[in-house]
Amino acid sequence: MEKTNDPQDRFTILDTQAASGRLGILVVATARYALKTGDADAVIRYAGKSAARCREYVFLDKLQYLAAGGRLSRSSAFFGDMLHMKPVISPLAEGARKVGVVRNQAEQLTFALQKLAADLPGMKRP
Repeated sequence: MEKTNDPQDRFTILDTQAASGRLGILVVATARYALKTGDADAVIRYAGKSAARCREYVFLDKLQYLAAGGRLSRSSAFFGDMLHMKPVISPLAEGARKVGVVRNQAEQLTFALQKLAADLPGMKRP
C-alpha cells in the first residue's frame, strides 16, 4: 500500500506516543523547524528528539470530574477537594500517570517552572 500511495518514498510515519496538547505542540514545533530547513531527514530527527523531550502536565482543579468518570471514588474526590489536594497528571502512551500533587495555582506555577528548569537546564529562554 505504501508503494501505491507514496511511490517517491517521501512520507514517514513517526509514533510520538503523544496525544492531546503534547501532540499539537510537537506538530507546530516540527512544522516551524521544517520551514527553516530543506533537509527532510533533519526534520524527521527533530521530530523524534522533540517527541522524546516534550512533556505535558494537566493540573486538575476539581476532582469531582474524575469521580464522575469512574477514575476516582466519590469519597476520595470529596476529601481531595476539601483538603485542596489537586493531582498533576501526565498523559502517556500507556495511560495517564499522577506525577505530583499541588494545593493551589501558585503551587501549579512553581511545579511547572521546576519541571521546565529540570528538563531544560542552562537555557535562558526555554
